[in-house]
Amino acid sequence: MINKLNLLDEVVKIYGSCTALPKRPNKLYHYTSVYGIYNIIKSKSFWLTKSDFLNDEKELVYFYDILKEVLEENNFSNINFDFIKWLQEVGNETLENTFILSFTVNKDSLPLWEMYANGRGYNLEIYYDKYFNELWNQKAYVSSVNKNNEKIYLDRKNDTKQFCGVSDYVLYDKQSQKNRINELLMGLDYSIEFMDKYPGEIEYHIISEMKSRILSEIINCMMLYKDEYFSYEKEYRIAYNISNCNELGIVRHRVRNDIIIPYIELGFDNNVIESIAISPRLKNDVMAIKGLNSFVDSVNKINKLNQIKVVFSECSIR
Repeated sequence: MINKLNLLDEVVKIYGSCTALPKRPNKLYHYTSVYGIYNIIKSKSFWLTKSDFLNDEKELVYFYDILKEVLEENNFSNINFDFIKWLQEVGNETLENTFILSFTVNKDSLPLWEMYANGRGYNLEIYYDKYFNELWNQKAYVSSVNKNNEKIYLDRKNDTKQFCGVSDYVLYDKQSQKNRINELLMGLDYSIEFMDKYPGEIEYHIISEMKSRILSEIINCMMLYKDEYFSYEKEYRIAYNISNCNELGIVRHRVRNDIIIPYIELGFDNNVIESIAISPRLKNDVMAIKGLNSFVDSVNKINKLNQIKVVFSECSIR
């Protein structure tokens, strides 16, 4: 049996791993179509897709398979397979109001050009620090549909708890995924044991808060775990859970592949885009290059402090 002090130490240690800042990439890239690039630059905003409308509909199935394997391979005193059913209910409720923006750290990838830019699209480059500074300086916002595009600025302290989420690399290595889930489940297991054994102790409420944070981290993993088959994407995700998105009136809709997709717009007061790369299939298209340069020049005349450059993919098509 673990004594009170050791239980407390174990929970604190695992809680600490949940509050550590994730690694920041230097640059991020976003492959998109000509329609995507036009709308992103013109509106100075990115579209965050509702989580259950992402391209890979099997992501949640994959996560729960990992969770099941961890439960089968390890012994927990206070967690059993009923936990999966309960987590599915909590997870589905959370993801119902979660919106995700996908980037990559892969600068010039033929598979990504073909898959996300339709072979004839573009690739936006941003510096993560510039993006983060806009958020930190409260110059990033979500626009409301119902109130004449009213700008709802993101509070860096998140005092209102309206916009909660995670920004991190997607994890593809299965063993690393299982190790992390096992660690988090141990944190839950220890916190439940502490709360059962010491309900009247002063540390009870602290452990309860830590337990909630560890559980939130498990839900974050739900959004960040993908099968290693997708590892070529080298994806970096930015996700926001917005508890009252319906009341805020920020959910928009667009059509893609004959499906109506819910999304929100994350806008910036200042341009965060460094450059636009032209795809391998377009770099010899004179009209496409001419049109893009004309469009970018018109934008740069307005945004004189944050100029966008036009570059070319170095990939070649046989």
